[in-house]
This record gives sequence, structure tokens and C-alpha cells, in this order.
Amino acid sequence: ITREANRIAAITEHLLQITTLENMRSIPKPERIDVAELLEQLCEDFAAQIAQKSVTAIVSAERELRLEGNYFLLYQAVANLLQNALDFSPEKGAIEISARREATQIIITVSDRGAGIPEFARDKIFEKFYSLERPDTQHKSTGLGLAFVKLVVELHGGSIAVAPRAGGGTVVTVKLNWPH
Repeated sequence: ITREANRIAAITEHLLQITTLENMRSIPKPERIDVAELLEQLCEDFAAQIAQKSVTAIVSAERELRLEGNYFLLYQAVANLLQNALDFSPEKGAIEISARREATQIIITVSDRGAGIPEFARDKIFEKFYSLERPDTQHKSTGLGLAFVKLVVELHGGSIAVAPRAGGGTVVTVKLNWPH
């Protein structure tokens, strides 16, 4: 009962966040964000989960990558991507997180070496309530995480795409305008 109550509370919280984002016209409380620091903080915060699964997390981010945005929302969005990469990574696998500048954009990628996303699902994974079974548990998530990520990225004037990773796995690419 407690587990299900917590799950329902999490779904409700995600739905409220998504509804709020859908109605936003501009970034709330914009601030200057150091992308490398955000990624380093994220990996530090996920260190226990990464270690528990014996996954290697490789972070590479160019220095001096800064953009205007909402730190909390961007952190939550990339945290969702990292959580998905962890969920779909095999034990002793590897996750790569990178950030670089390319022309007028900041490119953030999160890649894993899991089973990958089936082709039939690639167009659906950013839809609300669409979810794939986690390999470890065969359970589905709420299907709200990637919908949230897409809304945050678009609110920041960016785009998001998913593709198969060479050698197996998935690469999620977020492109944000620089400077935003």
C-alpha cells in the first residue's frame, strides 16, 4: 500500500509539473548556468545509484559552456535522461554524458550501452504515458519523464532527439541555443 501510494504521489507530481510547463511562455527565474558544473553535480548526486549497479559514468564537458535558463528544470531534465540510461544499462555497463559547443548550440548527450530503443518506439517515447519495460524489473515507468524532458528543452528553445548508439544502446541528444 505504501509503495503504491508513493507511486501515485509521484505520478501526480509529474502531471502537475508537466501541466505547469505546458502553460509556460517563458523560462521561470532565468539564471546563468555552467553546464559542466550541472553535469558534475548530477553525477555526484547519482553516485550511489551508479555504484549500486556497478556502472561506469563518464562525463566530458567543455569548460565555459554557459547558458541562460532555469537550473532546477534543466537539472531535472538531464536527471531524467541519466535515470533512464541507468535503468536500461546492464550491470557493469557504461554511461557517457557529454556537453560541447557546436556553432551556436550547446549539445548535451547521454548515451548508454543497453538494449536500445526499438524502432517502433522512437517516435512515441516523448509522449505522455508511453513507457518501455525496464530490463531488470520488467516494469514500466509512469511514462512522464521524457515528456517532461521534452517540454523543458523546448521551453529553453532547444530540441531533443533519440538514436541508436553504434555498438548497441541509445544516444539522447539535447541541443540548446548558445548563448540562450
